[in-house]
Amino acid sequence: MKYPRIKPLTYDEAVRFHGHEGPFLALGYRFGSYLLDKFKSESIKGIAVHITIPLRTPYSCFIDGVQCSACTTMGKRNLSAEESCDESIGAQISNGEETANYAMTPKAIDICRNSPSMETAVKAIFESSSEDLWDRID
Repeated sequence: MKYPRIKPLTYDEAVRFHGHEGPFLALGYRFGSYLLDKFKSESIKGIAVHITIPLRTPYSCFIDGVQCSACTTMGKRNLSAEESCDESIGAQISNGEETANYAMTPKAIDICRNSPSMETAVKAIFESSSEDLWDRID
């Protein structure tokens, strides 16, 4: 049975889902929104995202951001994550026709880790262009 795509959560809803606002949540939310737009799909399992990331807070908050904006979930098996060997965040995306690899830029990680406050970091994430936040690496 084919179901229509569910509606992504707004960022405010993602914050409520996650429990608090933060830069890695915002970065994941921005990235998931980009993926949903770039890899258009008509079904609820239309894209699959595999994230390579440090599996500890605050980095892992990125996963919730992607889940909320890209409509991917662990339960549907179209969202997965594995431990990265360093402080980097990468992702492989597939929509059944195309597979792409992305890496969060050093600038994005720097904003998230070294801004004077979470509010400043979140604002910087939302004001940055996608080109400043991630690179397609394939």
